[in-house]
Amino acid sequence: MKGLVLYTSAYGSTKQYAKWIAEEVNADIEIIEEFNLNKFDEYDTIIIGTYVRVSKLVVSHYLSKVWSKLKNKKVILFSVSKTPINSNAAIKNYEKSIPVSIRSHIKYIQLEGRFNFEKLNEKDKNIMKLGQKMTRIFMGKKMADEMIRDCDNVKKENIKEIFNELKN
Repeated sequence: MKGLVLYTSAYGSTKQYAKWIAEEVNADIEIIEEFNLNKFDEYDTIIIGTYVRVSKLVVSHYLSKVWSKLKNKKVILFSVSKTPINSNAAIKNYEKSIPVSIRSHIKYIQLEGRFNFEKLNEKDKNIMKLGQKMTRIFMGKKMADEMIRDCDNVKKENIKEIFNELKN
């Protein structure tokens, strides 16, 4: 297997997972924004890592743009967020972000992330505060408070499913 781990990361969780994956499988690792698209031909397996912002997988447009270069390769997409894994919200995020024509050809894996409200930039803090207000209105105070609760669930053992998929 000649593998590539591509990722985009806002606060470091996705980057950490990408590094662990690349080390474990001896794959090249690149930041999506810096990757030369002409180099896709060098790889047969592509692992793409993304974070979720405002209920959307950030790489959705990128993946659609480069899909013609990836469609005949093994592609694993992983997302990192605070949204509970396999929850209705997480599944909706994926389904509204990635076209069904791509979803049917890739393996998608959700990974738990890290969240620290105080470390967010001002734009992201404002987005979270607005989301929290909307959540409070429609889902109640408990759910709104949960939105900004700090957590750190980034653990190396979370990537085992990716290694299992690579064996298939």
